[in-house]
Amino acid sequence: MLNKSRALHDDRYPLVFQFIHRRRKKLIYTPYKLFEEEFDDSLSVVRSVPSGSCSRREAKEINAALKEKRREIAELLERMEATCPGFTADDFMQNYRCLQDGNYLFTYAGRQIAALEQGGRHGTAAAYRSTVRSLGEFTDGADLRFGEIDGQFVRSYQQFLYTRGVSANTVCFYLRNFRSLYNRAAADGVDVGHSNPFRAVPIRIGKTVKRALSRDNLRRIARLDLSDSPDLALARDIFLFSYYTRGMSFVDIAHLRKRNITDGVIAYYRSKTKQYLQVTVTEPLRELIGRYAGEGEYIFPLLAAAEGEQGESYGHYRSALGFINRRLKKIVQMLRITIPLTTYVARHSWATAAKELGTPVSVISEGLGHTTEKTTRIYLKSFDHSVIDRVNEEVSRL
Repeated sequence: MLNKSRALHDDRYPLVFQFIHRRRKKLIYTPYKLFEEEFDDSLSVVRSVPSGSCSRREAKEINAALKEKRREIAELLERMEATCPGFTADDFMQNYRCLQDGNYLFTYAGRQIAALEQGGRHGTAAAYRSTVRSLGEFTDGADLRFGEIDGQFVRSYQQFLYTRGVSANTVCFYLRNFRSLYNRAAADGVDVGHSNPFRAVPIRIGKTVKRALSRDNLRRIARLDLSDSPDLALARDIFLFSYYTRGMSFVDIAHLRKRNITDGVIAYYRSKTKQYLQVTVTEPLRELIGRYAGEGEYIFPLLAAAEGEQGESYGHYRSALGFINRRLKKIVQMLRITIPLTTYVARHSWATAAKELGTPVSVISEGLGHTTEKTTRIYLKSFDHSVIDRVNEEVSRL
């Protein structure tokens, strides 16, 4: 419910759980503050409204978090009713506060996720959130102290994932996030109790089938007449822009501004690694950029509406990514190309084309902005920018 007795200065209200036991009322505060029209009292759910403070995606995420919290409270009540039926409202609140102790996995994870969201690291927050959801399914929603996590627990969780048909790489994804949370907690001084429960559990990414377009198919995409379909043309141009910029990721393309281009060079920090990269503007790039040389600060009209909070910007970025990938799917259907097309395929296609030209793997790695691939970076020195430019010039000739 909304605690309407505690109106904030901007007319929002704190969102709370109300607990009444033996005529004693207690409130459990959540991190959320909402306008009155953003909360459906009859259904007890958050909703997105045009004049509200949260998007449809954010409302969905809040409702999922509230559902999880409601289940946590219900389980605590069930345990207390079974073990101490004469408990009071104060007893309940004391037990609830214990559950919020940072020594508990889900409680700690929740705080980390909130901090990541506040710091604008929405991708990592989403990865942690999905991992916590998976762990919650394994533990039937019960939180557990870090001290309870041992090698047997990690192995059992891994086996649980495999028996549910989860792919090897997704298992690796969950285990790596789980390990990251565990290591963060240990570094923060949480009593983890055991020495590295992940040591005896192999966490390796399996080999996946890499998909790269042939140069013939790249030419077909580049020459496709999409003058009657601006949406498809934009998706195609974003894909080609990624290819021509040595596989620039969609998040970097979406946030690329006109000020990033100086003296014929695109300079930016890669979002994933914060590495500083430069790409010389080739003729194909100059043509693409010219098509969208209208008003506004962005190179491409993908985030024009996302000038607000970081969370709002992230929501617009995710929406734009889905928009582009859906239209890329239509393009390959039109051309009867069998390889599924996404923005990431452009990155792999550039690397493959460069390799086919005899480019050393180390140069390709430098061009892609890799920083952690040991097999290509151990003996690497920073290559002259012109070396990569020459490779890109050749690869861009479709």
